[in-house]
Amino acid sequence: MATTPGQGANARPRRRRSQLSDDVARELRSWIMSGKLRPGAAIHLDETATELDVSITPVRDALLTLCGEGFVEPGHRRGFVVTELSREDVLDIFWLQSHVAVELAQRAARHLTPAGIDALQQHIEQLRTAVAARDVDAIANAEFAFHRELNHLARASKLAWLSLKMSWYAPHRMYSTDHTWGEFAVASHERLISALREANMTQIAAETQVLFADAAQRLLAHLEHIGVWDESELPAADTLADSSS
Repeated sequence: MATTPGQGANARPRRRRSQLSDDVARELRSWIMSGKLRPGAAIHLDETATELDVSITPVRDALLTLCGEGFVEPGHRRGFVVTELSREDVLDIFWLQSHVAVELAQRAARHLTPAGIDALQQHIEQLRTAVAARDVDAIANAEFAFHRELNHLARASKLAWLSLKMSWYAPHRMYSTDHTWGEFAVASHERLISALREANMTQIAAETQVLFADAAQRLLAHLEHIGVWDESELPAADTLADSSS
């Protein structure tokens, strides 16, 4: 393949400015959602650009995007500050994702073919192999490929696009490095395929909701473990007991 002008054969291919800023925004979302960047933390353009090995311009564009999404707000000296991320915010994100995912999965069941089942099963096998090898990147790629295939089978391009946009809010690497999550995901996807084969809409919804509920609880537990939220924000024991009764 020919190289573009000004590039050597081994040079890193240049990405469009919009693509680069999207990549930076995706990385910063992950940092915020995983607690690497905590509420109130200052984000400086030059330091972030250095850490991500990009110029300041895509970092600025990415932060303006995140500002519009409510993740950050303008701070001092042309920097930005991470806004509050509450437990309810986390639950709301996964609640919305699960509802969209249920609709896509149920639509996929109505259009399912043997070839579609085979494609989904191949992605599960790739996920199983990656989990066994504890290959973090391969786990993330296989998980993404499974849901991309499922969304494609749904024949609902706009809904699939919305699902993709919402998936950017999940810190995928956090899940990929959790071996227990990988094993859970493989088993959950196997049950989902069984429900898809039978076109069991109730079971499809249940398996999809379990997957996203588990993801939400793992993220909440992680954020609590690293101390993102002050202990004073935790509900009292009797309040928890009342709400569960």
